[in-house]
Amino acid sequence: MGYSFKFVWAPLVDRLPIPLLTEWLGRRRAWLLLAQLLIIASIVAMAMVDPADTERLKWMALAAVALGFSSATQDIVIDAYRIEAAESRLQGMMSACYIAGYRVGMIVAGAGALFLASGFGSAVGAYDYAAWQMAYLIMAGVMGVGVMTTLMIKEVSLPQQARTSLRYHAELLLLFFFCVIAFVSVFFFGGEVATVWKQTLGDYTGHPYVMNFLVEVLLLTTAILAAWIVSRVGLRAGISDPVMVDETYIAPVKEFFQRHGVKTSLLLLALIGSYRISDIVLGVISNVFYQDMTFTKDEIAWAVKTFGVIMAVFGGFLWPVIHALWRNPDAAGWGNTVCRYEFAVHRPGISRAQP
Repeated sequence: MGYSFKFVWAPLVDRLPIPLLTEWLGRRRAWLLLAQLLIIASIVAMAMVDPADTERLKWMALAAVALGFSSATQDIVIDAYRIEAAESRLQGMMSACYIAGYRVGMIVAGAGALFLASGFGSAVGAYDYAAWQMAYLIMAGVMGVGVMTTLMIKEVSLPQQARTSLRYHAELLLLFFFCVIAFVSVFFFGGEVATVWKQTLGDYTGHPYVMNFLVEVLLLTTAILAAWIVSRVGLRAGISDPVMVDETYIAPVKEFFQRHGVKTSLLLLALIGSYRISDIVLGVISNVFYQDMTFTKDEIAWAVKTFGVIMAVFGGFLWPVIHALWRNPDAAGWGNTVCRYEFAVHRPGISRAQP
């Protein structure tokens, strides 16, 4: 879902100007600063809501959605900036350093927030809203590092593009949000029906997991169809200029398939859509698996939240050095294989816990 959102939102981020900020910082830095300010505001909003208060829980959910939206926007702009800020031969190093920085951010946001909440008095069985509120507010303050970086870096020089009036950009943005509303509404109003279908079909066929998957695929397909219908109706109603929609979404896809051919393009899209499935599934079920293997929570925390992340950061900084010395793209694949083998075989610091 995150990659689908970035696919439709990224072209708008690249086109939409931000008055005043764009003139002061440039288009890339303006979007980056706006996204970071929205992230800070979203975290502060989450800090102001106690999850134990069920009546205000919807505001926590809205703040979480705003956080996901703004962080995805930041991710889009950072990707665009690092690609445009360096020449092609340095892209491997830029990407590796970006991943390393991302891992450092994971340590700060994950373990850092837990340590802060614990230090302020929250513990298992003794939830303290004030402690978590302070932890969230400090995490919002840590975002100041990103804001200062945005203000210090130089704006990249972009190729001159034909200027389009702000009205056309606003109309395109309005059509985009109508499509998003249609997409989300299918899940919001169809969630209960989908749950009933899952249970009914699962009991009837005896394969509940398969039926759950098929119903979710059907729900996603319906949501995409609803967004497409809204887009067509919006274009016929004159909400946005069809030429701008074509230039923003249709033309780049056509150019991609024309450049690589249909077979290669489909293979690349399949690779992009599936290469992280193992990481996503592992992230959801890994702790349950480790506990079933009778590892203690301390051992799991050391291996997964500390050792594993530190090794990922180390590898992220090591790869640019290897790339600069060898200038061989295959070095990345060999390094990844060796690191995974070492961790799987040796797992330093972990021993089997006694039941």
